[in-house]
Amino acid sequence: MTKENKQLVDVHLVDVGNDPVEVIDALGHIKSNPSFNEAVDLVKGPMSTSAWNSPPAVVLAGVNMSEAESAVYELNEAGAVAEIKPSSN
Repeated sequence: MTKENKQLVDVHLVDVGNDPVEVIDALGHIKSNPSFNEAVDLVKGPMSTSAWNSPPAVVLAGVNMSEAESAVYELNEAGAVAEIKPSSN
């Protein structure tokens, strides 16, 4: 396994897009057993009117690149903007 495959990353939800319900549904597929309230809270952060003051919501933390890319793809399909950053763990 290469170093690149061992690197852990975080997935950040930057923008929810026009359909937060689709993003909440996508979060249900990405996260293992999220509560509805947890998914709504993750979506509310980037929807805040003062979003420039709040950091993007961390959807997944400390995952491998493959899992992160899959999550970003699913969020993008739901109309959201997500990004992958090096893990803070």
